[in-house]
Amino acid sequence: MTILRTTSATTIREPSLHTHEKSRLDHSTTTTNMCNRQIEENNEEEEEEECGMTDAMFQRGAYLRMLRQLELEDEAERQQQQTATFQPDKQNEDNDVKKSKDCDDTASLSHASSSSSLYIASGDDIEDQIDVVVSSEGLKYKVLEYASFLAHQRYYDDLKHANVNFINYGQILDSNGCAGGQLIIEQRKSLGKGGLCWDAAFILAEYMIANEKQWNVQPQRADCAPVLSHDYTPQQQHQPPPPTKVVELGSGTGLGGLMIAKAVANCHVTITDLPELVDLMTSNVTLNFKQQRQQIFLTNEQQNIFQNDTNSKSNATAQTLRWGVKEDYTDGPYDVIFGADVVTSLYDPIALAHTLYDLSHENTKVYVSVKARLSEPHELFEGEMKRLFEKVEIIWNVEESRNRNPDTAIIVAEGLKR
Repeated sequence: MTILRTTSATTIREPSLHTHEKSRLDHSTTTTNMCNRQIEENNEEEEEEECGMTDAMFQRGAYLRMLRQLELEDEAERQQQQTATFQPDKQNEDNDVKKSKDCDDTASLSHASSSSSLYIASGDDIEDQIDVVVSSEGLKYKVLEYASFLAHQRYYDDLKHANVNFINYGQILDSNGCAGGQLIIEQRKSLGKGGLCWDAAFILAEYMIANEKQWNVQPQRADCAPVLSHDYTPQQQHQPPPPTKVVELGSGTGLGGLMIAKAVANCHVTITDLPELVDLMTSNVTLNFKQQRQQIFLTNEQQNIFQNDTNSKSNATAQTLRWGVKEDYTDGPYDVIFGADVVTSLYDPIALAHTLYDLSHENTKVYVSVKARLSEPHELFEGEMKRLFEKVEIIWNVEESRNRNPDTAIIVAEGLKR
């Protein structure tokens, strides 16, 4: 879905000024009367500098207001689409708002309780299937069936699924097409962008799963059977290789790392982010991995609610890791480091490159998915990565993923420069 917006320019009439003053003010339509008085009182060099700063401030303010207005319009459109299709009663609506903000636990997801389905239309013949699941407490949760989005992929707006509580990604398949286990990810919109799922994470995870032989110490067998002792070399049979240490930076919901832990055997995945996102990541680990499920006490209500498939080929944990904070690096170095959509204007691309370097050993493989929308941060990041690593490759048109977002690329790096 493409939305075109136009803005109309406003003409500002200014008082008559001397010729040399007016020629300078022709470059700006936002100069105030205060600036005009300064032009008359100060010398030419001071006038240009001060008015230029004022112009820049006005222009930046107008630009930020425009971005905010577009964001509000997009949000209003999404809300209108959902309201037109699904009208819950007031009590359930209030419960949904409360739970979306609090999200105290993952016991909210219940396929054992009553549920219904709705389809959110986003254009001609475009449908996202959203299951409405109601808990025994009367709380309602919206669960997107991700396969329904993959079936049409008519839009790639980053916030397209911001208003659903959970996304069901179905069975995560390994590199041989064998099922690794079901993955259901909780979203928390109240946490901002870190609490949502992104195309870049899904694309990167599917790419890494398809190419696990590039980075996994002991790739899984082609017949989908578990790796057994006789599959090792004679030297490995005496001392089998330890699991591949994998870490995801800026995990947010944990989508990318948990996909890999579901589908790739013989590895341990650590999903990391800022402290305020650790609770969400931990909830998603608990919801999807039976190893963690067995370590917590479940009430009778929770036992009835947790009905999803918790099988997985590896395990995962969640913890804090702040870029540039060395005390968070104690579990490094790692064999594989990856991050999805972490090169943005909100973060320091140089600090990210150095964090990747500090967490690596000489054989570490690094994978970072990026969006082709912020050229300057990407150029800074790519330049610093080439300074720190021997080999840096950029892959466009990622054929290994079912998500066909055309604006996503993957940077692969290896070989520390000393």
